[in-house]
Amino acid sequence: MLKFDDELELEEPPSPGTETHDHPPVVLVAEGPFEGKKADMVELCAWVYQRDNENDAAATEMTTGDEHHELTHGGHLEVVEGPPGRWKMQLRQVGDKPLEAGDAFGVAVAMIRPAKEGGRQRVVWWGHPIHLISKRR
Repeated sequence: MLKFDDELELEEPPSPGTETHDHPPVVLVAEGPFEGKKADMVELCAWVYQRDNENDAAATEMTTGDEHHELTHGGHLEVVEGPPGRWKMQLRQVGDKPLEAGDAFGVAVAMIRPAKEGGRQRVVWWGHPIHLISKRR
């Protein structure tokens, strides 16, 4: 099963002037269970967002490149075989409004190769409510 953990921790805000357009700051590390021995993760794209009447807040990232676990803005998708298996990906803010502690929604699409299907590729998606917490408690 693929999903987000029910609770994800926001990263500390970056120091002013340290972010660039090519490498926006990591604002959240999305992660959840993955049965790595039963399937290979080929590609992954994840979004976490919060709905607001004025402007929505969001963070996203996707894998790309020859190794398929390189992220568009640097870093890597981590897949840990289990039990329990896990996936972990750094997400970066998009848009002007930052994510805040509170309720959010995570959605992701992945291409996997289930071991029991002889290497055939399958696209799977998942999405569900999550809760964001601040590192400053």
